[in-house]
Amino acid sequence: MQEYWEITQARALATVSVWNLQPTFTLQGLTLSQHTANTAALASTATTRAQKEGDLSDARQSLYDAFEKMTDMNTRVPGAIEGMLSPDDDLHGQIDLVYAEDSAGSQAAVLRRGRLVQGLWTDFNARRAAQTPALPPLVVSYKKKNSDVPAVDVTVADMVAMVTAGPVAQTAVADGQREVNKIKTALRALESKVDRDNKRWYQAWMKLFPQGTPEGDAAFSQVPTESGVSAPVALEIDSATANSDRTVLLTYATSGGDHATTLELQWKLESEGDFGHSTPITRPTQTVGPFPANATVTFRTRVANSSPGVVLSAPKAVAVV
Repeated sequence: MQEYWEITQARALATVSVWNLQPTFTLQGLTLSQHTANTAALASTATTRAQKEGDLSDARQSLYDAFEKMTDMNTRVPGAIEGMLSPDDDLHGQIDLVYAEDSAGSQAAVLRRGRLVQGLWTDFNARRAAQTPALPPLVVSYKKKNSDVPAVDVTVADMVAMVTAGPVAQTAVADGQREVNKIKTALRALESKVDRDNKRWYQAWMKLFPQGTPEGDAAFSQVPTESGVSAPVALEIDSATANSDRTVLLTYATSGGDHATTLELQWKLESEGDFGHSTPITRPTQTVGPFPANATVTFRTRVANSSPGVVLSAPKAVAVV
């Protein structure tokens, strides 16, 4: 299905083709060369949007992977160290501080516990190095869930890197989302301008070159218009089910979305004020995510066409654990 900008682009390309019959014809504030450039910019801006969305998807996956690994270390490393300590070792006090922090809560909680685990691990390695004979530093194995990637050894230096990289990954996602929002806004603004200029041109052209003239007949037969476009119909979300891997399975109503040229799934986290995330809809079901642990995600659909009309579905929230 064509996106909203592709429909406008198709009309603009036809407009440019007919306009070349009288290239000196101008509208107020618009020439053929300007409209040609704006038309070409639609595709390039949409390509940039796709690239930014891909970058954001990669950043989200990196963030998810980083915190999944840190959460695993936060749980297993304190247990491993506790099992090696004598009952009266004062490192038990540090372990108690670690256990006081949630092991799989918000990202902030995971980072807090990660910093404590980093300190505990460092001190435990120092104890081992001071023994006679000296013992090697603690190394644990990590295997990513649901992945064919082989297990790797993790050291305290890796834990330090994870704790340092966590906020960097969060910032990358936030920056990526801003970039996606900016380019989406730019694409919608450009599409609106090209669409408006298409209509201005057609109205002025047909008055200057009515049907029966070569120019008028070319415009009438080649340039698509919007007469008779029906308003879009909302597409409701039947169900939203959280999966064990923190993705969400969405099932859509069997009817809805009629007359839409744009079908988007939008969502937001409970900490976000607006539905700032979106992806094209795949019916009858699709899986999106993964999302942060212990988060509530609210979804809605957005359908639109050039009638003009935008229709939103009822929101549906689901808890991801």
